[in-house]
Amino acid sequence: MSEAEPAGEAQLGLLSGVRWLRSPGYHIEAGLIRLEPGAPLELYDPWEAWRAAADEERPYKRLLRLAQQLQPPRLQVLPRRQQQQLESWVRENGLLGILPHETLEATMAARWVDEQRFWGSVRMLGAGSERRFVPAQRQQLWENGRWPVYWRRVGAARTSDPAREGELVAVEDLGGAGLPLEVLRRRVIDAGLERRPLAEHYQGFFPQVPRAEAWTHAYPGVDTEPFWRGYAESAFQFVATARYLAAPLEGLERLRAGQLNERERTMIGRALTRISAIASVVDFAGALGRDDEFIVGWSAPSLLGMYALMLLTDLKAGHLVKRCPNCEVFFLARNPRARYCSSTCRHAQQKREWRKAKAQRQGAGEADASD
Repeated sequence: MSEAEPAGEAQLGLLSGVRWLRSPGYHIEAGLIRLEPGAPLELYDPWEAWRAAADEERPYKRLLRLAQQLQPPRLQVLPRRQQQQLESWVRENGLLGILPHETLEATMAARWVDEQRFWGSVRMLGAGSERRFVPAQRQQLWENGRWPVYWRRVGAARTSDPAREGELVAVEDLGGAGLPLEVLRRRVIDAGLERRPLAEHYQGFFPQVPRAEAWTHAYPGVDTEPFWRGYAESAFQFVATARYLAAPLEGLERLRAGQLNERERTMIGRALTRISAIASVVDFAGALGRDDEFIVGWSAPSLLGMYALMLLTDLKAGHLVKRCPNCEVFFLARNPRARYCSSTCRHAQQKREWRKAKAQRQGAGEADASD
């Protein structure tokens, strides 16, 4: 079985350094967060957004709060207000990249490709020579901080019919050869590895692909525009995955100055292990920036992975985990005197306390009048 050079697809440069994709065209339809046809896609730097935002407005902190507040049912649509909150966040920051996060290697169904792809160097066909096509399987890998695509030749069949180029190869033409149509999956929750059927792994993220074609569809490469135009994440899965990152905050609330007891150390250790597992997808890498300047940054297959690393970075910088007395979600704060997760909650609590004090004053006044 020979291996070709990485396929020359038109790359977005999505993961060169620290870039991610967002669009004002994301919306929720039938429980899926998807891109409107023709909507613009923009590359941006999530780390720059992290550095530029005010403490409580850092995008990953807003996501952690939102994930704890939203309760998307599996079989019903989100309430309108919650849907608007989720849509607004995604339009500003993009999807989490759950499928790329969980994909280390994906093997597609065999198709007829030009035999010259496997010659190692370009050969010029002589006059009257026929092009030949052979069965090959396309593989996409997360490798050294990038998404190269490889074609692996399978079987010994050949055809000179140009009409068959790109078509699926019939089972009888493969003669029992071929790699399993499966994905090497890295689970979000613990970074554990497992093999998973291709159709089961991809289908929920590409709603336009008919169920009957889930095994044989030519899913586009992750670092290409067709991938992100067809890709979707369900609102339920989006929030559930964000909660994987938010859940350890309860254990980290005990991470304060002073001596820890054994139980607290155990809880904190488990919480940090969970966050570190999500952050383990991130690679340190050098790249060229937009103006061809050399940059060193973090390259990740998902926005989720970058957010896990941002969370760890803020913890190292001294941010504390607290619980908001208004909405009861766990949040990170740089200021040790911070009590509320956001200015919204602070104002809501102040208003509630003012109303309570006013009612008490009015009650006392009425009592005095009756006396």
